[in-house]
Amino acid sequence: MRTLSKSMLWLATISMVVPQVGIVSAADVQPEAGRQMMIVDVSLTQDNLLRGQLVNREGAPKAKALMTLASEGEVVTRGTTDEKGFFALKAEKGGMYVLSDGETSALVRAWTSQAAPPSANNGVLMVSDRDVTRANLGGMGSFIGWVAVIGVVAGVVIAAADDDDAS
Repeated sequence: MRTLSKSMLWLATISMVVPQVGIVSAADVQPEAGRQMMIVDVSLTQDNLLRGQLVNREGAPKAKALMTLASEGEVVTRGTTDEKGFFALKAEKGGMYVLSDGETSALVRAWTSQAAPPSANNGVLMVSDRDVTRANLGGMGSFIGWVAVIGVVAGVVIAAADDDDAS
């Protein structure tokens, strides 16, 4: 009977810990939902082209990547990068756009060439990052997080096993 109660306690403890790790993992995989994106001010060309370059984390150009420009949830235009990662996408007018390569997105405030403030960039340098952090246990380092979880579980199990009350 004592072995059965220890097993039930162990199972209950594990079932409380495991779903929390799953929830954190699922939240981290969502594509930028709830994350604040920096707005980049960009001046469009005379022909209303949004120009830029797509590179990876090491700074190497990403060739033949599909770029998408969307406004208010609707795709405005698509295009591909050239061998050096450069792209030019036609924007109908100035305004707020989401620029994406499928892995990374940027919020772009596009200005017509006549209305652009002096601080507006001539183009966008976008760093594509495929890495996704999973199961980081609420921001703790992976090793420290797992040590904390194992410590809590071990503490509960030891406390339950040490309960030799004869009452």
